[in-house]
Amino acid sequence: MPDEFAIERRNVFAWTVWDIVAYATIVAFGTVATLAARHRDSLIAMIGTHSRIANARLASLRLRLQPAVLLRGLDAIGVAMAADPERAEHVIARMGDLLRGLLTRVDRESVSLDTELSMLRAFVDVVVPDTTIVAADDVRDLVVPATLLTPLAATLEKLAGIDLRASGQTVEARLHAPSGSVDDAQLARIRERVRRRYGDQGSLIVERDAGGSVDVKLQLPIERSEPLEDDEPFLEPALGVA
Repeated sequence: MPDEFAIERRNVFAWTVWDIVAYATIVAFGTVATLAARHRDSLIAMIGTHSRIANARLASLRLRLQPAVLLRGLDAIGVAMAADPERAEHVIARMGDLLRGLLTRVDRESVSLDTELSMLRAFVDVVVPDTTIVAADDVRDLVVPATLLTPLAATLEKLAGIDLRASGQTVEARLHAPSGSVDDAQLARIRERVRRRYGDQGSLIVERDAGGSVDVKLQLPIERSEPLEDDEPFLEPALGVA
């Protein structure tokens, strides 16, 4: 019977190559498994990061798109349809402008004040057409947070006037209501948005007098930048705009 060990000794090179191949195969499989595990962990981490970003973005959109804006617009359409069909047609058209403005600007961080005013005018035209909006010429090119003024206007039940002007190093928006309630919860959300962006440089103050009138004063630091690309213009100018 041949010596098996002698046979192995005569084929030592072949067995060495076999051992190396076997070892390399095992290492390769182990490496692939390790890389696959790392890739899986990285993919899970990336999905988690994207999920957190999406949640933060959704929270930001909720902060900007206050339900009061849409609800008051829909209520105004219902009232107009019952009382004045001709007015209802105009209100529906302007509500379409308002919705378009909200959807096209809600993901922007900033817009020019003049652009922001166009959406505010659409809201005023739908909900409180007798409201007067006065904006000084020297503030129209300033930069403000997108979709901020319209939710702010929606916090006042009986909005009567809006005045925007520069004062020192700030731009000031003053909203006046002769009476009526104020949506304090919505004001708190807007105040938080202002705080996140400007810190102590921005402020939102509510002033009430003994007669029941309410003034909401928003102050933001003046920001200027290159002109931003505006969306297509609204269909009509708002009623009662000075």
